[in-house]
Amino acid sequence: MGSVDNGRCGMCSCEPCMCGVPGFVTYRGYTRNEALVSVGAGWFTLIMELFDHKPANCIVTQVKEKFGGLRFYISGGTEEYNRVIQRIEAQSFKVCEKCGQSGTPMTPDGNPHGWIKTICPKCGETDNYMKPMEWAEWEKERAEEEKGD
Repeated sequence: MGSVDNGRCGMCSCEPCMCGVPGFVTYRGYTRNEALVSVGAGWFTLIMELFDHKPANCIVTQVKEKFGGLRFYISGGTEEYNRVIQRIEAQSFKVCEKCGQSGTPMTPDGNPHGWIKTICPKCGETDNYMKPMEWAEWEKERAEEEKGD
């Protein structure tokens, strides 16, 4: 535990500091390594950049992929850091989560209701992902497949 300064240990934002109180747990947030293993290797440079810019008063509360994009949740921080997060989250929709090459949001077999991942054409081919079709186009293709069965 850090040294106490004005009733605060430097590990929490409690006033007065509760870190020495039995049974009180301070949430330290995600470490850089924990954040890295939360997403695919292709987004490692994005995570590294987010941690390189992270202010000391900021706790990373969650890191994940959602709807094909990187989500990076924090507690604390600054407006400037929030803008960095927004920029990198937007950038994630153009970077393959698997390999880091240029990517685009895709779904399995182009199903508009499938799990969205941002991946490059090569990784998409490997995992049978393609750009999502419009619902009507997808429905028509499925109906034609059923007629052929």
